[in-house]
Amino acid sequence: YTVPVAGWYQISFGALSVSAISQEWAARKNGTIVARTFNSSDRGWALTFNVYCASSDYLDMISHASNSNNIYMSSGSSTYSWVNYRLLG
Repeated sequence: YTVPVAGWYQISFGALSVSAISQEWAARKNGTIVARTFNSSDRGWALTFNVYCASSDYLDMISHASNSNNIYMSSGSSTYSWVNYRLLG
């Protein structure tokens, strides 16, 4: 996600796995990790945090495990994994 205007942003993330796996997810700003979540044997992950960004900063989520192919992205009209970027002001 490329930040359109400077300000505080709230990032919310959620993911659901097919089966219980050990997985870490990290949020990055311009390639640098700013927040992370880890479960050693679970099916779900969630992360919500606030970060200040300048215009044109880049935000993304990455996985630090080889199990990412077990993550449900969506099924029909249901979304099981998502990330939301919201300008707070």
